[in-house]
Amino acid sequence: SSSVSANQIIKLSDGSWQIQNKLTPTNTDTLVNVERIDFTDYSVALDVTGSAGQVAKILGSVFGAAFVKNPTFTGIGLAYLDSGMAYKDLAKLAADVAGLTTPDAIVSALWKNVIGSSATEANKAPYIKLLNEGMSVGDLVVLASDSSINLQSINFSEISTFGLTYIPSTVPAVTATP
Repeated sequence: SSSVSANQIIKLSDGSWQIQNKLTPTNTDTLVNVERIDFTDYSVALDVTGSAGQVAKILGSVFGAAFVKNPTFTGIGLAYLDSGMAYKDLAKLAADVAGLTTPDAIVSALWKNVIGSSATEANKAPYIKLLNEGMSVGDLVVLASDSSINLQSINFSEISTFGLTYIPSTVPAVTATP
């Protein structure tokens, strides 16, 4: 019953997590096999080797590293994965939401967000070819998201140590049309 900023969250060497109140250091809890923590202001996803990590990687590759710290986008991504959506389907959805509708736009955005500079035509050509030859957008986004360069760009080691802050969200209801 306190804010996330009033606590220190640290991943311990045995894989468990320690939550310590900053004002009352003796108020410490150790969590084992816990994926999410709710505070009064935000929630924190600790499943960085699962859904939280996947959301962080997609946000970084599709929208840019700064979006990894966007608790609203993170909450939406987690809601989709928690409802059963596959990683590559969420990757495709993110590209759609970002308005990446052509192979050139997709590859250009992924390159810029992961590498940090604009791609040349020569840089883009092999990836555009993959898309034109049938590789799904979701698979290409996952490839970029899982790259070591993206992990470094989004500071994945910090996420793995402290968790990922988010605002809980729900998946929008889909209505069938006749």
